[in-house]
Amino acid sequence: MQGLYSYSLKDGKINSWHFQENVPEADYFRCLTRIGETLYLGTMSQGVVRFDIKKETFSHTVSLGCDVISDISSDGKETVYIATDGNGVHFLSHKDQQVTRRFYHDVNDKEGIRSNSLSIRSFVNRGQEKVIGSRDGLFYINEATGVVKSFVKPVLTSDLILTISFYQGEYYIGTYGGGMMVLNPGTLSLKYFAQGDTELFQKGHIFCVKPDAKGNLWIGTSQGLFCYNGQTKQIKHFTSANSQLPEGNVYEVSFDSTGKGWIATETGMCIYDPASQSLRSN
Repeated sequence: MQGLYSYSLKDGKINSWHFQENVPEADYFRCLTRIGETLYLGTMSQGVVRFDIKKETFSHTVSLGCDVISDISSDGKETVYIATDGNGVHFLSHKDQQVTRRFYHDVNDKEGIRSNSLSIRSFVNRGQEKVIGSRDGLFYINEATGVVKSFVKPVLTSDLILTISFYQGEYYIGTYGGGMMVLNPGTLSLKYFAQGDTELFQKGHIFCVKPDAKGNLWIGTSQGLFCYNGQTKQIKHFTSANSQLPEGNVYEVSFDSTGKGWIATETGMCIYDPASQSLRSN
Protein backbone atom coordinates (compact mmCIF):
# COMPACT_ATOMS: atom_id res chain seq x y z
CA MET A 1 0.00 0.00 0.00
CA GLN A 2 1.38 3.40 -0.88
CA GLY A 3 1.33 6.59 1.18
CA LEU A 4 1.47 7.35 4.89
CA TYR A 5 -1.37 6.24 7.18
CA SER A 6 -2.20 6.99 10.80
CA TYR A 7 -4.66 5.10 12.99
CA SER A 8 -6.20 6.78 16.05
CA LEU A 9 -6.65 4.52 19.08
CA LYS A 10 -9.21 6.96 20.53
CA ASP A 11 -11.81 6.91 17.78
CA GLY A 12 -10.57 4.28 15.31
CA LYS A 13 -10.18 6.94 12.59
CA ILE A 14 -7.69 6.39 9.75
CA ASN A 15 -6.00 9.32 7.97
CA SER A 16 -3.74 9.14 4.92
CA TRP A 17 -1.29 11.47 3.17
CA HIS A 18 0.42 11.09 -0.19
CA PHE A 19 3.78 12.38 -1.34
CA GLN A 20 3.02 13.77 -4.80
CA GLU A 21 6.08 13.93 -7.02
CA ASN A 22 6.60 13.11 -10.69
CA VAL A 23 8.14 9.74 -9.85
CA PRO A 24 6.03 6.54 -9.82
CA GLU A 25 7.46 5.14 -6.57
CA ALA A 26 7.82 8.47 -4.70
CA ASP A 27 4.87 7.58 -2.48
CA TYR A 28 6.30 4.17 -1.46
CA PHE A 29 7.84 4.32 2.03
CA ARG A 30 9.79 1.26 3.17
CA CYS A 31 10.87 2.37 6.69
CA LEU A 32 10.21 5.18 9.15
CA THR A 33 11.28 6.69 12.47
CA ARG A 34 10.05 9.61 14.57
CA ILE A 35 11.64 12.51 16.44
CA GLY A 36 9.13 14.83 18.13
CA GLU A 37 6.62 16.07 15.55
CA THR A 38 8.71 14.91 12.56
CA LEU A 39 8.59 11.55 10.79
CA TYR A 40 11.60 10.49 8.72
CA LEU A 41 10.60 8.16 5.87
CA GLY A 42 13.02 6.04 3.85
CA THR A 43 12.17 5.59 0.14
CA MET A 44 13.37 3.41 -2.74
CA SER A 45 14.39 6.27 -5.03
CA GLN A 46 13.84 9.63 -3.32
CA GLY A 47 16.23 9.42 -0.37
CA VAL A 48 14.82 10.39 3.04
CA VAL A 49 11.58 12.37 3.16
CA ARG A 50 10.43 14.36 6.21
CA PHE A 51 6.79 14.60 7.25
CA ASP A 52 5.72 17.41 9.60
CA ILE A 53 2.92 15.86 11.69
CA LYS A 54 1.38 19.21 12.75
CA LYS A 55 1.57 20.94 9.35
CA GLU A 56 0.85 17.68 7.46
CA THR A 57 3.50 18.49 4.84
CA PHE A 58 6.30 16.52 3.18
CA SER A 59 9.82 17.79 2.42
CA HIS A 60 13.21 16.33 1.41
CA THR A 61 16.18 16.03 3.75
CA VAL A 62 19.73 16.80 2.58
CA SER A 63 21.17 14.55 -0.12
CA LEU A 64 23.08 11.50 1.13
CA GLY A 65 24.75 10.75 -2.19
CA CYS A 66 22.42 7.77 -2.67
CA ASP A 67 18.64 7.83 -2.84
CA VAL A 68 18.01 4.12 -2.13
CA ILE A 69 17.36 3.84 1.62
CA SER A 70 17.73 0.38 3.17
CA ASP A 71 16.78 1.24 6.75
CA ILE A 72 16.26 4.17 9.09
CA SER A 73 16.37 4.52 12.87
CA SER A 74 16.85 7.23 15.51
CA ASP A 75 17.67 7.90 19.15
CA GLY A 76 14.26 9.62 19.43
CA LYS A 77 15.87 12.95 20.36
CA GLU A 78 18.53 14.37 18.07
CA THR A 79 20.04 11.90 15.60
CA VAL A 80 18.60 9.94 12.66
CA TYR A 81 20.57 6.89 11.49
CA ILE A 82 20.28 6.10 7.78
CA ALA A 83 21.57 3.07 5.86
CA THR A 84 21.83 3.50 2.09
CA ASP A 85 22.20 0.89 -0.63
CA GLY A 86 25.38 2.28 -2.19
CA ASN A 87 26.82 5.10 -0.07
CA GLY A 88 27.32 3.76 3.45
CA VAL A 89 25.67 4.77 6.73
CA HIS A 90 24.87 8.38 7.71
CA PHE A 91 24.09 10.15 11.02
CA LEU A 92 21.72 13.08 10.38
CA SER A 93 21.24 15.88 12.93
CA HIS A 94 17.52 16.52 13.48
CA LYS A 95 18.16 20.09 14.69
CA ASP A 96 20.64 21.21 12.03
CA GLN A 97 19.47 18.93 9.18
CA GLN A 98 23.10 18.16 8.37
CA VAL A 99 25.04 14.89 8.20
CA THR A 100 27.29 14.76 11.28
CA ARG A 101 28.95 11.37 10.72
CA ARG A 102 29.37 8.86 7.93
CA PHE A 103 30.61 5.27 7.80
CA TYR A 104 31.66 4.14 4.36
CA HIS A 105 33.88 1.60 2.63
CA ASP A 106 37.50 2.62 2.09
CA VAL A 107 39.97 0.02 0.83
CA ASN A 108 42.75 1.62 2.91
CA ASP A 109 40.75 1.57 6.16
CA LYS A 110 40.71 -1.87 7.76
CA GLU A 111 38.41 -0.66 10.58
CA GLY A 112 35.76 0.67 8.18
CA ILE A 113 32.66 -1.12 6.93
CA ARG A 114 33.10 -3.77 4.25
CA SER A 115 30.68 -2.42 1.68
CA ASN A 116 28.82 0.82 0.90
CA SER A 117 25.81 -1.29 -0.05
CA LEU A 118 25.92 -2.87 3.43
CA SER A 119 22.24 -3.57 3.77
CA ILE A 120 21.58 -2.65 7.40
CA ARG A 121 18.54 -4.66 8.46
CA SER A 122 18.59 -3.80 12.18
CA PHE A 123 20.19 -1.26 14.49
CA VAL A 124 20.23 -0.72 18.26
CA ASN A 125 21.72 2.50 19.60
CA ARG A 126 22.31 2.69 23.37
CA GLY A 127 24.40 5.84 23.74
CA GLN A 128 28.05 4.79 23.47
CA GLU A 129 27.07 1.21 22.64
CA LYS A 130 25.77 0.29 19.19
CA VAL A 131 24.87 -3.06 17.62
CA ILE A 132 24.35 -3.21 13.85
CA GLY A 133 22.83 -6.14 11.96
CA SER A 134 23.49 -6.38 8.25
CA ARG A 135 23.46 -8.78 5.33
CA ASP A 136 27.16 -9.31 6.08
CA GLY A 137 26.92 -10.22 9.76
CA LEU A 138 26.72 -8.52 13.13
CA PHE A 139 28.80 -5.56 14.35
CA TYR A 140 29.26 -4.46 17.98
CA ILE A 141 30.69 -0.97 18.65
CA ASN A 142 31.52 0.50 22.08
CA GLU A 143 32.67 4.08 21.64
CA ALA A 144 33.56 4.44 25.34
CA THR A 145 36.09 1.57 25.32
CA GLY A 146 37.01 1.70 21.63
CA VAL A 147 35.98 -1.93 21.15
CA VAL A 148 34.74 -2.93 17.69
CA LYS A 149 33.86 -6.58 17.04
CA SER A 150 32.22 -8.31 14.11
CA PHE A 151 30.50 -11.70 14.10
CA VAL A 152 30.22 -13.61 10.83
CA LYS A 153 29.83 -17.24 9.77
CA PRO A 154 30.41 -19.82 11.20
CA VAL A 155 29.93 -18.09 14.61
CA LEU A 156 26.66 -16.75 13.19
CA THR A 157 24.75 -19.56 11.48
CA SER A 158 22.98 -16.96 9.31
CA ASP A 159 24.54 -13.62 8.39
CA LEU A 160 21.17 -12.05 7.55
CA ILE A 161 20.21 -10.22 10.77
CA LEU A 162 16.53 -9.21 10.78
CA THR A 163 16.11 -7.78 14.29
CA ILE A 164 18.06 -6.81 17.41
CA SER A 165 16.64 -6.00 20.85
CA PHE A 166 18.22 -5.16 24.22
CA TYR A 167 16.60 -7.16 27.04
CA GLN A 168 17.79 -7.69 30.61
CA GLY A 169 21.41 -6.75 29.95
CA GLU A 170 21.89 -8.68 26.70
CA TYR A 171 21.20 -8.28 22.98
CA TYR A 172 18.77 -10.73 21.37
CA ILE A 173 19.58 -11.25 17.70
CA GLY A 174 16.93 -12.60 15.30
CA THR A 175 18.15 -14.03 11.99
CA TYR A 176 16.72 -15.39 8.76
CA GLY A 177 17.32 -19.15 8.77
CA GLY A 178 19.66 -19.18 11.75
CA GLY A 179 17.32 -18.84 14.72
CA MET A 180 17.93 -16.44 17.61
CA MET A 181 21.24 -15.75 19.32
CA VAL A 182 22.09 -13.80 22.48
CA LEU A 183 25.06 -11.41 22.64
CA ASN A 184 26.53 -10.60 26.05
CA PRO A 185 28.15 -7.13 25.81
CA GLY A 186 30.39 -7.79 28.83
CA THR A 187 32.04 -10.97 27.53
CA LEU A 188 31.27 -10.36 23.80
CA SER A 189 30.17 -14.00 23.60
CA LEU A 190 27.38 -15.15 21.29
CA LYS A 191 25.19 -18.14 22.13
CA TYR A 192 21.91 -19.67 21.00
CA PHE A 193 18.69 -18.80 22.79
CA ALA A 194 18.19 -22.02 24.75
CA GLN A 195 14.49 -21.92 25.72
CA GLY A 196 11.53 -23.34 23.79
CA ASP A 197 11.66 -24.97 20.37
CA THR A 198 15.34 -25.85 19.72
CA GLU A 199 14.84 -26.46 15.98
CA LEU A 200 13.14 -23.07 15.46
CA PHE A 201 15.55 -21.09 17.63
CA GLN A 202 18.59 -22.61 15.93
CA LYS A 203 17.42 -22.89 12.31
CA GLY A 204 14.16 -20.93 11.89
CA HIS A 205 13.31 -17.34 10.95
CA ILE A 206 13.03 -14.72 13.71
CA PHE A 207 11.42 -11.55 12.34
CA CYS A 208 10.97 -9.36 15.43
CA VAL A 209 11.99 -9.28 19.09
CA LYS A 210 10.24 -6.75 21.35
CA PRO A 211 10.20 -6.28 25.15
CA ASP A 212 6.97 -5.14 26.84
CA ALA A 213 6.54 -2.98 29.96
CA LYS A 214 6.04 -6.04 32.21
CA GLY A 215 9.45 -7.63 31.64
CA ASN A 216 8.44 -10.08 28.89
CA LEU A 217 10.17 -10.52 25.56
CA TRP A 218 7.90 -11.06 22.53
CA ILE A 219 9.33 -12.99 19.60
CA GLY A 220 7.71 -13.05 16.15
CA THR A 221 8.77 -16.08 14.11
CA SER A 222 8.01 -18.28 11.11
CA GLN A 223 6.19 -20.59 13.54
CA GLY A 224 3.99 -18.25 15.54
CA LEU A 225 4.47 -15.82 18.42
CA PHE A 226 6.40 -16.47 21.63
CA CYS A 227 6.30 -14.64 24.97
CA TYR A 228 9.42 -15.24 27.09
CA ASN A 229 10.03 -14.14 30.67
CA GLY A 230 13.74 -13.91 31.49
CA GLN A 231 13.16 -13.97 35.26
CA THR A 232 11.02 -17.12 35.44
CA LYS A 233 12.48 -18.68 32.22
CA GLN A 234 8.91 -19.48 31.18
CA ILE A 235 7.92 -19.31 27.51
CA LYS A 236 4.42 -19.24 25.97
CA HIS A 237 3.74 -20.14 22.35
CA PHE A 238 0.79 -18.65 20.42
CA THR A 239 -0.16 -20.18 17.07
CA SER A 240 -3.15 -19.95 14.73
CA ALA A 241 -4.18 -23.38 16.11
CA ASN A 242 -4.31 -22.43 19.81
CA SER A 243 -5.28 -18.73 19.53
CA GLN A 244 -6.75 -16.06 17.22
CA LEU A 245 -3.31 -15.33 15.74
CA PRO A 246 -3.66 -15.06 11.94
CA GLU A 247 -1.70 -17.66 9.96
CA GLY A 248 1.80 -17.22 8.57
CA ASN A 249 4.98 -15.40 9.57
CA VAL A 250 4.75 -12.94 12.49
CA TYR A 251 6.56 -9.83 11.23
CA GLU A 252 6.03 -7.14 13.86
CA VAL A 253 4.92 -6.61 17.46
CA SER A 254 4.32 -3.11 18.83
CA PHE A 255 2.97 -2.06 22.23
CA ASP A 256 0.78 1.03 22.66
CA SER A 257 0.47 3.28 25.72
CA THR A 258 -2.29 1.09 27.21
CA GLY A 259 -0.05 -2.00 27.14
CA LYS A 260 -1.88 -3.70 24.29
CA GLY A 261 0.31 -5.50 21.74
CA TRP A 262 -0.38 -4.99 18.03
CA ILE A 263 0.78 -8.05 16.11
CA ALA A 264 1.22 -7.99 12.32
CA THR A 265 1.41 -11.28 10.42
CA GLU A 266 1.57 -11.98 6.71
CA THR A 267 -2.19 -12.64 6.55
CA GLY A 268 -3.59 -10.10 9.00
CA MET A 269 -3.44 -8.40 12.36
CA CYS A 270 -4.44 -9.16 15.93
CA ILE A 271 -4.19 -7.53 19.35
CA TYR A 272 -2.73 -8.99 22.55
CA ASP A 273 -4.96 -8.00 25.47
CA PRO A 274 -2.86 -7.97 28.68
CA ALA A 275 -6.00 -8.09 30.89
CA SER A 276 -7.15 -11.47 29.52
CA GLN A 277 -3.65 -12.50 28.33
CA SER A 278 -5.15 -13.55 25.01
CA LEU A 279 -4.97 -12.62 21.33
CA ARG A 280 -7.97 -11.06 19.59
CA SER A 281 -8.35 -10.73 15.84
CA ASN A 282 -11.96 -9.51 15.88
